[in-house]
Amino acid sequence: MANSIFVNGQYSDMSPLFELFPRNNYLLSNLNIFEGNPVASKRVVLQDLTNSNLSLLNEPMSRFSSAHNVTARPIDIQRLIELPYFPRRDSFTPADVMDKRAIGTDYPIEETEADLAQFYLTKHQTAFTRTNQKAFARCLFAGESYDTKEFDTVINWGSVFGQERFTQSFDFSSTTVNPVDALEDLVSEIELKADGLASSITRYVVFCTQAFYNGFRRNPAFRESFLYTDLFDPRNPVYQQQKFLSNSSFDIPGSNITLVKVTDPLIAQFLPESGAVLIPFFTEGTHAYDNFYGAGSGNFGYIGTAQEFYSYTFKNYENTEYSIVSENSFIPVNRVFGLSAALSQV
Repeated sequence: MANSIFVNGQYSDMSPLFELFPRNNYLLSNLNIFEGNPVASKRVVLQDLTNSNLSLLNEPMSRFSSAHNVTARPIDIQRLIELPYFPRRDSFTPADVMDKRAIGTDYPIEETEADLAQFYLTKHQTAFTRTNQKAFARCLFAGESYDTKEFDTVINWGSVFGQERFTQSFDFSSTTVNPVDALEDLVSEIELKADGLASSITRYVVFCTQAFYNGFRRNPAFRESFLYTDLFDPRNPVYQQQKFLSNSSFDIPGSNITLVKVTDPLIAQFLPESGAVLIPFFTEGTHAYDNFYGAGSGNFGYIGTAQEFYSYTFKNYENTEYSIVSENSFIPVNRVFGLSAALSQV
């Protein structure tokens, strides 16, 4: 049974407890694709991600002339967007715990206010993580995010940054065409387009529907080519998070490509039907994928602060109602939508 840590005076900050709850099998959260960026406001200014090597190639000049190679400065285009706000509040009264059996226990052990508070806190953390997962998937796989409180405005990152992603079809029934070759050719095209960002790419991860994942593995050319090859690569990001993730995955030997099967409908809904999406992973500090988060607007104590989430409990002055409140405000940003690829089956 929970103890009185959840009942500490009139107001208790529960935010630190969120870190203690498990986040098993939340694929995109555990892969740490997005870089967290705190903002102490409900709005954030976005800038384009430009990193070109075109001007970083020295041409020979006349030794005694005044001519020099010149470094081009990045283009700075700024856009102001608002972070969506996600509040959740639950309340209960003495009638909800008096003479009530706690779930999972034998009568007459009664449920306490601490038990019920812990129940709601756990649900709040689950709702927070699931909301993040869905938003991350939509941003990565579909290149979209929501703006405004009504969710009536869809931000298309491809349109915002003037990018169009790659497309590629695979014929898994072919006995002559190896899908690995097509995938590696696609990666080469992406790296050529990435220009100066190519050196920041650490790995390519193909997020697959079950149909695409199985089709790739069972392709005759693929099976023959890798019949005697170890498919394990210690750089596999899913394997590195095996403590929290149970997704099936395999690596293409001799390359920096990992295929991951996505079965969670919460995020699989944004993948192409029976297809996949190839996403490049970047070194920390590149800010290819950002998660901007800031203070909500439900508590004066949070103004000017920036946390991923806030949670607190309090009783009313009459001591007749206990409330559990959680809130967060965030928006994921995909600055490199044009370096991803939508994959389909013929």
